[in-house]
Amino acid sequence: MATSAISPAELERLDVSRAELWAGNAWRPHFARLRQEDPISFCPESFFGPYWSISTYKPIVYVEALPKIFS
Repeated sequence: MATSAISPAELERLDVSRAELWAGNAWRPHFARLRQEDPISFCPESFFGPYWSISTYKPIVYVEALPKIFS
């Protein structure tokens, strides 16, 4: 699956919580790009407020194992 449709500038401000990505089943290229280029990324602005997006296995396991630190 090609991920080049997302520019580097868009990657820096990518908000994977946007409803239209999920409603339109368009989330896959965004997550593929995050996994390749920015697996632990910060989204400073979203409908839900700022958040960290963790998109690869080992960091997800680490974060999930330490809820007191990462909640």
